[in-house]
Amino acid sequence: MKRVCATIPWRDRDAVIAALDALGVGSIGYTEARLLRADGAQCSPYPGAHYIVGHIPQARVELSVDDDMVMRVLDAIERVTGALGRGEYAVTSLLEQHAIGAAL
Repeated sequence: MKRVCATIPWRDRDAVIAALDALGVGSIGYTEARLLRADGAQCSPYPGAHYIVGHIPQARVELSVDDDMVMRVLDAIERVTGALGRGEYAVTSLLEQHAIGAAL
């Protein structure tokens, strides 16, 4: 078993969950996250004013899947968001996580 964690744009969360559900993935969890831009804040126009955008709303999707499903899950997320090429995901073994948690 592997645990897949992916940070995706907030607006894509429902489409990603639907794509993963179509694969037959059982339990999917997501939480709201904020991505701080690496190049600093960005000035965005708004009618009548400009405002600074420093944190971009994101969703962190977490799920556990069999080893043979990992690539299909990552492909489904990438197909919806196009974002995985930038390394916004992590795949870890559940046995490694259990060993780390037991050591703490």
